[in-house]
Amino acid sequence: MPDYLVRSIDEKLAVRIKDYARDRGVTLNEGVLELITAGLDSRGAHAAMAGASPNGGSVHTIGGMWSSDEATAFAEAIRAIERLPR
Repeated sequence: MPDYLVRSIDEKLAVRIKDYARDRGVTLNEGVLELITAGLDSRGAHAAMAGASPNGGSVHTIGGMWSSDEATAFAEAIRAIERLPR
């Protein structure tokens, strides 16, 4: 398997990646692989939905997109919900 080196990771992003891995009880490497996979899977789903639109538009054209701050707030809310006792 190939190895990749990612340079110039913003400090806030680095903290979020570490928190993600810690919250899931996985190594940093496993967490990064999960995040990359989820991001790529998400892009594939968006592309598939764009093709399903009757006017050829994409979901973000119809419904808009979240800002970085909104996406961060949502991810933090989901992490808080995942930590609730079951």
